[in-house]
Amino acid sequence: MRRISQGMDKPMRLQCSDPDDVEGYGLSLNLSEEEKQRRLTKQADSQWNKFANGRLILKHGELDKKRGLSLKVRHFLLIEGPRIVYADPSSMEIKGEIPWSKELVTEVKTFKVFLIHVPGRTYHLTDKRGNAIKWCRKIEEVKQFYIEQSVLR
Repeated sequence: MRRISQGMDKPMRLQCSDPDDVEGYGLSLNLSEEEKQRRLTKQADSQWNKFANGRLILKHGELDKKRGLSLKVRHFLLIEGPRIVYADPSSMEIKGEIPWSKELVTEVKTFKVFLIHVPGRTYHLTDKRGNAIKWCRKIEEVKQFYIEQSVLR
């Protein structure tokens, strides 16, 4: 079992790419106000923007969410704030949100499968493109950023 959050006392190398690049690491949180506004303007054309409530989408993509015997395709959005929401890509309805706290931990199982542990629940997720490590790194980077900002308790 490899937990990405172990070793968070070491500085993480920030990696970033356009959030629409499903193969990438997602958008950095360290943007100038000018760059942030430019990104928000560009994001306004996205079909997923309505779920961001005026905040930047840092990374998004379709993941399989497994719960018990049920397997659902959901579009996950990692949004500044921080928030992770997921929507049904067919109906374009929000189906849920993963609660943030300092106790949130990501775990890479394979190059496609990863887990998000929160108090009282574990989310079993699969990225068919094989980017589980990128999802985990971005989530942990965002978590660390907001811990340093004292937003997460």
